Amino acid sequence: MLCTLPAAAGSEAGNRALTPAERTVVDRFARIVGAVLDDFRSDDWNESIEYTLDDATTPVKPETPLQAGLLQRSYHARPGSARWNALIAPNVKALLDASDVGAAGKARHSIRGLLDVHVSATFNTAFSEIDPAPPGNPDLRIAGTAAGFRVEHPSAYEESGVVLLFGDWKSALWDAENSGYRYKFSQAPGSPVIENVEIRFGGAADRVDELLQRIDWRRVDAALGP
Repeated sequence: MLCTLPAAAGSEAGNRALTPAERTVVDRFARIVGAVLDDFRSDDWNESIEYTLDDATTPVKPETPLQAGLLQRSYHARPGSARWNALIAPNVKALLDASDVGAAGKARHSIRGLLDVHVSATFNTAFSEIDPAPPGNPDLRIAGTAAGFRVEHPSAYEESGVVLLFGDWKSALWDAENSGYRYKFSQAPGSPVIENVEIRFGGAADRVDELLQRIDWRRVDAALGP
């Protein structure tokens, strides 16, 4: 299902339509970062585009520079694909042939760890949760990112993955109580500018690692600015 999502940050006054200047900024983000997310696609995966910014709105009383929602997609291994036949089908057979609960549980666990990938991208994030916390969780040093970390739950799904940060996160303040970085914005609340980008994805560990290395994350920087 294709959906649109209103701004992540809100207020009691609610949201309003974007101005032309804000629409230009949001459209640039959707075009540039959407193209990066397109690289998640392959013949091995069925794609579901869950949220877009087509009908984005923004808070009437903003607390940060422009916020207008997120891009979100999910990928499910396609039955009959090369990935399915090589990695998933053998575990399905093992599950069907299992002679005890232990063997069946091991096969189910393996299948769950191969089936799905979920990704979301947003901008002007005020707080980015990083759990486990650095320095015990070191920066992945992915080219093109300000920082990147492996995390237990990058999305609403019960799976591990990564958080990639773009922008001036070096000046962000660490919030130990909530295990995350609080971004220090240089522009006033509501300014039609993108100061940072956050991309979160998780699921099948082998696919996550492949995407980390294969995608040119440097392209995301073009979405920053007014």
